[in-house]
Amino acid sequence: KICMSSSHEKGPRDDDYGCNDSVKNEDTRGAHHTQLHHIYARCRDEIISGSRAINLEAALALAALQCQVQRGDYDEHSGIPLQLKYYFPPSLLVNTPHTNNDDDNGWIRSLENDLCIEHKKLAGISEINAMYRYVQLCSSRHTYGFTFFHTKECVKGQKKLVPKMLGISRDFIVRVDSALMMKFEHVYPIQKLRRWAASPHSFTMDFGEYADDDGYVTVSTVEGEDMSRLMAGYIDIILKKQKYSAFDSTLSN
Repeated sequence: KICMSSSHEKGPRDDDYGCNDSVKNEDTRGAHHTQLHHIYARCRDEIISGSRAINLEAALALAALQCQVQRGDYDEHSGIPLQLKYYFPPSLLVNTPHTNNDDDNGWIRSLENDLCIEHKKLAGISEINAMYRYVQLCSSRHTYGFTFFHTKECVKGQKKLVPKMLGISRDFIVRVDSALMMKFEHVYPIQKLRRWAASPHSFTMDFGEYADDDGYVTVSTVEGEDMSRLMAGYIDIILKKQKYSAFDSTLSN
């Protein structure tokens, strides 16, 4: 199970959708350093846990900024080894289909080397500035506002279940290739979701006429209960807003 941020564990609120909207709603440049550090820490934890899907290029840029925050300017003589599990999501610490390495050890060495190169480029940037850049980069990603869960799906032509990611935001539910993280393969407006069901090893969603296969989408996952709680929170917010909107319309008439 992915270790999620505190904002996810408590469920969504009308004004809280994780670190992404904190960035959007607050001017971090003028914020107190403690406030900026809090937003940065939430974003960092979501990236490292894997609850926010990012590609390799973005992961390297974020890891380099994190190094600058925690270690200062790059020093090849520091003697302090990098533990990549504290800088990258788990999905990028294994040899993935889009790499050319023959083994995981070769992939890790390549990742370490690339991280050092990116870290060197940040020489002279202050800790506060590096934090701000980290937060800014997080908010600019196409996965902005989504919480992601590890799933597996049946894919035509494949004998085994294929690893995927399922993302949930206040507006959409998306299915994403877990290796590339570059493209949303399927996008469903959350308001089209009729019902859903979680079991210990699967999660099923009913989108009616909006989806293929009779409207049902089923994925293999052990995180169904977490997904269900998050969806229920967003749906509850939507229903409350619709209720308030109808009430306001009645008053205006």
